[in-house]
Amino acid sequence: MRSFRGRRFACRSSRLGSVVADEQGKSEDKEKARPKSGAKTQRERAEEKREEKLALIREQIADGTLTIRQMTPEERKKDPPRKREPKRRRS
Repeated sequence: MRSFRGRRFACRSSRLGSVVADEQGKSEDKEKARPKSGAKTQRERAEEKREEKLALIREQIADGTLTIRQMTPEERKKDPPRKREPKRRRS
């Protein structure tokens, strides 16, 4: 009898291979599916928070309590745009 300890092998034609393939497919589907518990990912929470802020800005603009305008030349001289540092290359 051959020992398969520590070796990877594929069972394509056997029933075991189809079961393993089915289990792998299920795990990929679980990762893509949203948790049913209602827990949100960090990205989803950040996106939701961003949308709330934008909704507040739109509401303030509609109310007239917030106006967005171009800077005057005097303001531009007082607060010039900052120069960006070049992006660092990953090593």
